[in-house]
Amino acid sequence: MLGQGGTPASRKDALTLLQKMYKQWPFFRTLLSNMDMVLAKSDLALASRYAELVSDARLRKRSSRPSRPSGTARRKPWC
Repeated sequence: MLGQGGTPASRKDALTLLQKMYKQWPFFRTLLSNMDMVLAKSDLALASRYAELVSDARLRKRSSRPSRPSGTARRKPWC
C-alpha cells in the first residue's frame, strides 16, 4: 500500500486513502493512537538488538535510529 514501491501517483492515492480513513473511521484512529503509544514506550536498546539481525547495513542503520530525541515535542498527526 504505502511502501517504497509504486509510482508517486499511487503513493499519493494511498496516502489520501489513509488520511480519509483516519478522519472518518474511529477504529483506525484508535489503532494508530495505540501504535503511537506502544512505539513511544518501546525500549530502544532492545530495538537496536533486533536491528542487528538485519543483514542489509543501510536498512539496519535506518531502522535502528531513535524516532525522536528525548525531550523533543511529539509530531502532529500525519493528516
